[in-house]
Amino acid sequence: MRVSGRLKSCSFCGKTETTVKLVSAPDDYDSEICICNECVKECVDIIDGETTLGTLFHSVTSATQESKSSSCSFCDKTEKQVDFLLTNHTLFICNECISLCKKILEEEEKNQV
Repeated sequence: MRVSGRLKSCSFCGKTETTVKLVSAPDDYDSEICICNECVKECVDIIDGETTLGTLFHSVTSATQESKSSSCSFCDKTEKQVDFLLTNHTLFICNECISLCKKILEEEEKNQV
C-alpha cells in the first residue's frame, strides 16, 4: 500500500506499514486515515479497562474540550452515538471502529496461517 509514492503509516502513532499492520478507514480502502495493530491493541485495553492510561490515547469525556466537536475519524459518529470515543488529541476513534479493526486484523492473521 502506498500513499502518493510514500509508505502508508498509522495516523495515530506514525509507525509505517513496514513495522506494523494497518487498517484503513472503512469508507475507502485508499484512505489516508489508518490505524495500526499496536494502536488497536492499546485502544482495546483502554476500553476493556485493562489499562486506565494509554501511552497515546485517552478517553473523550463530556468534560473535555474535544467532546464539543468530536466525532470518530473513521465513521463520523459522535461521542453520544457510541459507548467510547478515544483520541490522541488530533484524531478520534470509537469503540465500534476499534472492534471492527480488531476483527479485520484477527481475520488477516488467521488467513496467513
